[in-house]
Amino acid sequence: MEIDIKDEYDVIILGGGITGLIVGNFLQKKGFSTLIVEKMPLAGGKCSELNWHGVKFDHFGHWDTVYGTTNPKEGTFYRACREAGVKLELNPLSWRVGFIKKGATEPEYASIDDWKGGKAMLDFAKLMTGIELNESQKEEFTQTIEKMASHSEEELMTMTYVTLKEWIDQNVKDELVKMFFTLVSTVTDTPVDELAFSHTAWMTGNLTQGKSVYATVSGGSSFKTFITPLVESAKKNDADILTNYTAQEIVIKDNAVNSVWVMNNSTFLNYKIKAKNIIVNIPLYDAYPKLLKDEMLNNDELEYIKRLIKTYTRDLSCYFILEKDTIKDLPGHFHAFDVTSGIPIYIGEICQQKNFGAIIPDEYDYLQIYIPGGRAGGFLMYEGDPNKVSYETLEEIKNKVLGIISKWMVPGFNDKILYSAITWSPNFGRYCVMAFPTNVEPKSKKINGLYFASDTVDCTCIGKLGLEKCGEVALRCTKAFLENNE
Repeated sequence: MEIDIKDEYDVIILGGGITGLIVGNFLQKKGFSTLIVEKMPLAGGKCSELNWHGVKFDHFGHWDTVYGTTNPKEGTFYRACREAGVKLELNPLSWRVGFIKKGATEPEYASIDDWKGGKAMLDFAKLMTGIELNESQKEEFTQTIEKMASHSEEELMTMTYVTLKEWIDQNVKDELVKMFFTLVSTVTDTPVDELAFSHTAWMTGNLTQGKSVYATVSGGSSFKTFITPLVESAKKNDADILTNYTAQEIVIKDNAVNSVWVMNNSTFLNYKIKAKNIIVNIPLYDAYPKLLKDEMLNNDELEYIKRLIKTYTRDLSCYFILEKDTIKDLPGHFHAFDVTSGIPIYIGEICQQKNFGAIIPDEYDYLQIYIPGGRAGGFLMYEGDPNKVSYETLEEIKNKVLGIISKWMVPGFNDKILYSAITWSPNFGRYCVMAFPTNVEPKSKKINGLYFASDTVDCTCIGKLGLEKCGEVALRCTKAFLENNE
């Protein structure tokens, strides 16, 4: 081969994103010879960094939402990184929402940091809808929250097949109270008949008990603060990392992993590397059916993956480099809702990325708008295959959002834009909150030596999405591997 790697390893990890790097560190430390294969020129997966006109930022914003505690250091992502040899500094952030209301001249902003008790959630629902419940409705609303909060994490892990709609229909009588509880589907952009009750109950229960925190990693971009340290730690422990190579085929012999074929993306030359263990850290919607074939999966795993692919969507991110001080009066981060029609429509997240580690030259401002793509009545709706959505349609959506910003938030915003661009990228979180009748666990049910480690696996990771899901899956995959190999 063009580079110096072994012909055989104890374990090969396909995909050099967050979870793969954490697992690779764990296993190499335990004495297993480890190779991490990443298709991009640098490891990091979705945590890639871009230098655009001197602004350095994450392609996709990453922050950590932790339920069950107010200390982000008690979350699974922090713990997984620490055990992998990387210590993070986490800064709690404020949760805010902004409502665009009919007849208003500017958004109405509200903090959602303190959700203790049902009243805060009632106030939030009233802001979204303009409707106030009567006393009997408020009582049922509060009792329903208490019923949700009464479920333990262990109980909810056995209920991942139940949708929020099914549970509400069985447990809530008043139609208006039902409607209030379905509002969560607008924030997650997941239809209420797909949204998992287990996730909603764990989130709601912890929020109303004041046990949640929203945090970002301090010190720069995700690539700088935890991807680079994870890569350095892996190399220090003698793990090999092969970048700019794409996994082509997993070889199975006698119902067990035998080897993997990889291709150099520059020369298109292919090589076979032997290993008794393969960990697929590629999103299942990308891994199937090229790498993961039907004969490698049992019926439950196959059903899970097909449901994942069927409900897969893409999201629109809009990037703006602006004249200095254009957005000085805009909140650093908030969830924006258009309620001018009387029905809350989720626009997306509006972020000043300097709060999330972006490095911005003194002469610029920089804003990113994240608009979820189209499954629950959001701002960006489309039909059919997300890979076939026209970029002209995406530009129309971007311009529509720009109109809202210029009218209600920052007058003259359009005139202050120096550079703008968009991405149409796979959603990296909705599947974490969906209901699944079956599951793909970290250890294959059919092939010896085959494991799964991306954040698209294991729906029993209750209430964990984004970085928390990556940390949890990394810990579970490592545990499954060690139990089978020690």
